[in-house]
Amino acid sequence: MPPKVLRGLQEGDSDDEDVSKDDKKKNKDGGGIKGSMQRMTMYLSFTTREMKRRKLSCCLGCCSCWLVVFCMAILLSLLDNVPAIFLRLAEVEKGEIDLQIMSEKRFGYSINYRQMKQELAGIETNQKNRYSYHSPRIIIPSNFMFKLSACKLDEMWKTPNSDGYYDSTWAYKGNKGDESDCMMNIGISLRCVVPLCREASKFTLHVIDTRREQRMGFGKSWPYGPIPKGQIIMDLALARNLKIREGDGVVLSSRVMPYLTEAFSQARIYEKHSKNTTSNLSEFFVVNMVVRVAAIAPESYGKLPNERESWIFMEYSTFMEQIANHMSPSMDQDTRQQLAAVDPEDC
Repeated sequence: MPPKVLRGLQEGDSDDEDVSKDDKKKNKDGGGIKGSMQRMTMYLSFTTREMKRRKLSCCLGCCSCWLVVFCMAILLSLLDNVPAIFLRLAEVEKGEIDLQIMSEKRFGYSINYRQMKQELAGIETNQKNRYSYHSPRIIIPSNFMFKLSACKLDEMWKTPNSDGYYDSTWAYKGNKGDESDCMMNIGISLRCVVPLCREASKFTLHVIDTRREQRMGFGKSWPYGPIPKGQIIMDLALARNLKIREGDGVVLSSRVMPYLTEAFSQARIYEKHSKNTTSNLSEFFVVNMVVRVAAIAPESYGKLPNERESWIFMEYSTFMEQIANHMSPSMDQDTRQQLAAVDPEDC
């Protein structure tokens, strides 16, 4: 046989041997793709039977990874927000306030707010206006409120004048102006109000500077602007107790002493009435104001602690003028004007 033919036959035999080896390998591996599909089908069938037999275990096993990731995401979110959550709880319970400075050693004397502002403004700091977020307040507890329309008065006392203000002379002199319908056996300032109005509710008076508190974010959700002169914003619970609606007139009996001691000193009330034997200084210690309800608030919007006591708000800038206008008629006009001109920031 020629050499070329012999080599060809030898090469052909070699190819046959390689093919047979591949076939053996495929058979050994389970038939290639077909074998893989068979094994996959067997695995799926077995897994399906096990899932049907142990449904709960299957669900827990499949969801375990997602459950772990979900729980970790919640925990991390909580850890990031825990400070804000506790801060919000504190604001709801105690009010949106960081620091409160009060004068306790000299009861009846408030802090000179103007001097405090100057001291804070003089503090050197790299951050501009860092110490400018503060606001004054006057807090007078244990006051009494009466509903004006429920008082036994002539219509002239229940109707405001052209400026929208009420006359409170009757609260000191009676409905007829001669004290004939007053009870002389009780305090001077309440002897006419109590028998004429009867039903009363107790509250705490908070005199606030609305603009300053809005600037510093004190009561971030406060929906009202500055409180107009001669008007108040009151607690919903207090309004329900006396059946008061927005726009109604109310009588406020407030013991302003000793909380306005410095204001009385600047108006020289002590000096004048210590020399006047015909007037009783104690009749100026309680003032009866007749004002209009500007709004009834369902909450204090973070301006007060979350307590049950009733409250009302009045505006800081017009408070002294309001007090002076409703003082006892026994106060002379000159003293009344001096009291109205006192700046509460200097007290």
